[in-house]
Amino acid sequence: MLTLRTTWFGTFLMDGLKVVEAELFPKDAREVARRLELLQQGELLGEERRLAQRAPAGVLVTERRQLKVGSLAPPEAAPVDLASRGEEFGFGPAVRREAFELAARAAVARARGPDLAVVQAVRAFDELQESENRLNERLREWYGLHFPELGRLVATERYAALVASGESREALLEGLGLKGLATSGSALAATDLASVRTLAQASLALRAEAEGQSRALGLAVRGLAPNLTELLGPLLAARLIERAGSLQRLARMPSSTVQVLGAERALFRHLKEGKKPPKHGLLFQHRAIHTAPYWARGRVSRALA
Repeated sequence: MLTLRTTWFGTFLMDGLKVVEAELFPKDAREVARRLELLQQGELLGEERRLAQRAPAGVLVTERRQLKVGSLAPPEAAPVDLASRGEEFGFGPAVRREAFELAARAAVARARGPDLAVVQAVRAFDELQESENRLNERLREWYGLHFPELGRLVATERYAALVASGESREALLEGLGLKGLATSGSALAATDLASVRTLAQASLALRAEAEGQSRALGLAVRGLAPNLTELLGPLLAARLIERAGSLQRLARMPSSTVQVLGAERALFRHLKEGKKPPKHGLLFQHRAIHTAPYWARGRVSRALA
């Protein structure tokens, strides 16, 4: 049975070390580069399909992407060095150099695709939230010297807005329907109160920016991975893509890896120290998992992954 082999300048039917038939690529660097891109993406070339159809008894193939047209050749099959024979078939070094350069540029452009923009957007969103949380902690500690009871009376989301309003303790208590409530806070200098208000305004600005980033991220992920977004929601879908490194990497991961993405430390403890293996990672954020009974979460995580 003949063997189908492909190199950078064409596809060949081989009988051992002898070339029986060939389909050469066009002698144009752009056309060669386009085929090299397809090979890198695991696609079957038209030249390969046509040659395989012309083999009377079928073909053996040397790459798994070619299994659509033949059976995998045994590993002991003799290797054939065709790549260095380009000039013999009319493909000089200049064509090879230009074609590989074009293919490399295309690969770099693909690597900087929209999924990597989503990765950056997720990281920006997380950093905005982290900065807001740190500011809120400082705000509560600082303004707590002046009005410690306010932190127990309102939620964090409202706390910064009340401090940013610049109203006095008495006015804030009256607005909360607690006029006359005694406070154990001390007086702050006017300059300190102004600084605290500025800090509260910065916290509100960060929150608004994070909300805008979240909306933009949702639209971007829905356009990039609509099925994943429908299944997980935009933010969790974006976090999985970010943790995997790209959408393509996530798509190629087995479900067992997807299940524990985000739980790498627990997984390493399991492998090194014999601790219990993690049942879920980032997927725990999905409502179907974190609302499930404890004993069923591993099963639900596996199904979702």
